[in-house]
Amino acid sequence: MAVRTYKKLALRTENLDFPGIMGRILTMQADEKSVDHHTLIRLLHAGMGLASEAGEFTDALKKYLFYGKPLDKANLVEELGDLRWFMEQAADALGVSMYEIEQANIRKLSVRYPEQFTEDKAVNRDLGAEQQAMGGKDGR
Repeated sequence: MAVRTYKKLALRTENLDFPGIMGRILTMQADEKSVDHHTLIRLLHAGMGLASEAGEFTDALKKYLFYGKPLDKANLVEELGDLRWFMEQAADALGVSMYEIEQANIRKLSVRYPEQFTEDKAVNRDLGAEQQAMGGKDGR
């Protein structure tokens, strides 16, 4: 596939509703999906931080596995601490505790793997049942 063809086909899926996006960033919507400005900024900060810290954690593993450097456990622990910091920020912004997140995660995993992990259960998941177990409504 030519680069121009790929670019055209890929970019046709971009959301170009910039006024709508800006509206969600700058104003509160009058529905249950509303997020105030401070919460949105905190969630964006947390999301960006989680992504970058996960990259740093993975980079340390890459250096060990592919470049033959010593495994830097101290750095991995540091990155886990940074990940936890951003997780706490996101949880606080959403008004939930880490305990609630942990409990929801265990409920989901109990549905996914009632006895123990199997490759079949990892591939053939009931996302609706998992979401319902976590307290979600529609499985999305």
